[in-house]
Amino acid sequence: MHQQGGTIENALNSIASHEYVLPAIQREFVWQPEQVCNLFDSLMQGYPFDKPLTAVLDGQQRLTAFNIGLRSSMARKLPYKWWNSWDAFPKRILALDLLASPDPDEEGSRYFFEFIGEGRIGVDDDRLWFRVSDILGMESGPAMLNWLMQHGLDQEQLSRAYETLDRLHRAVRVDQVVAFYEEKSQDIERVLSIFIRCNSGGTPLSYSNLLLSIAVSQWKNLDARREVHGLVDEMNKVRPGLLFNADFVLKAGLMLSDLASVGFRVENFTYDNMAVLEENWPNIR
Repeated sequence: MHQQGGTIENALNSIASHEYVLPAIQREFVWQPEQVCNLFDSLMQGYPFDKPLTAVLDGQQRLTAFNIGLRSSMARKLPYKWWNSWDAFPKRILALDLLASPDPDEEGSRYFFEFIGEGRIGVDDDRLWFRVSDILGMESGPAMLNWLMQHGLDQEQLSRAYETLDRLHRAVRVDQVVAFYEEKSQDIERVLSIFIRCNSGGTPLSYSNLLLSIAVSQWKNLDARREVHGLVDEMNKVRPGLLFNADFVLKAGLMLSDLASVGFRVENFTYDNMAVLEENWPNIR
């Protein structure tokens, strides 16, 4: 049964208060800044951002994207910077240009979102950047107008900026855009099947992503995701062109632990097998 879940603001409040729990079977956040911006544009345009079959299990990337845009920031490595350089990962916050043209671009986006440095908020050349997270503490009407009046806009600019800002407010805090489907089955094979079938959009989800997440939930002393991805990164830094991935490391781990099969099947990722894999991990690494 498809059920109404409320506004984006309500959903984020439920995450903050731990009413919504993202289980350990989930993968880490993998979206790029452009995907977060596109999601917010879809929200502003009133497009459905989830498919008919939706659950917190399936919507983790979207909920995390909304949480980043409305309550956090992103830090991506700058090209040509050393990984250990203090300025290699500048903090960027999601901002909306309130003066951008309302005409859609080639991809159909009508609202100009971008992750920018904190110092660019406000008037920046011919743009008026609004910190998206501020909408959670801003009521509609006079509060919006007061913020806009501080930036020396002419009447046409004021009208356009107010319309865009009001649309953001309604999209996040008023419109009932969150819906969910409750899956009552506890069968792990069915849950994995739902994951795979529901993630045809966004960043593709592989079976190894899911099984790595199962390992995360079962390892006791080590962070499986950090260990596996850390090893992949170290191996790929040996020389340019190496393309090792988590699939390779997990299969190698199963083989080197002398487990019965290296196939990516749920029965190979039992509690006992994951205990063996964790115990052997220092030698495997």
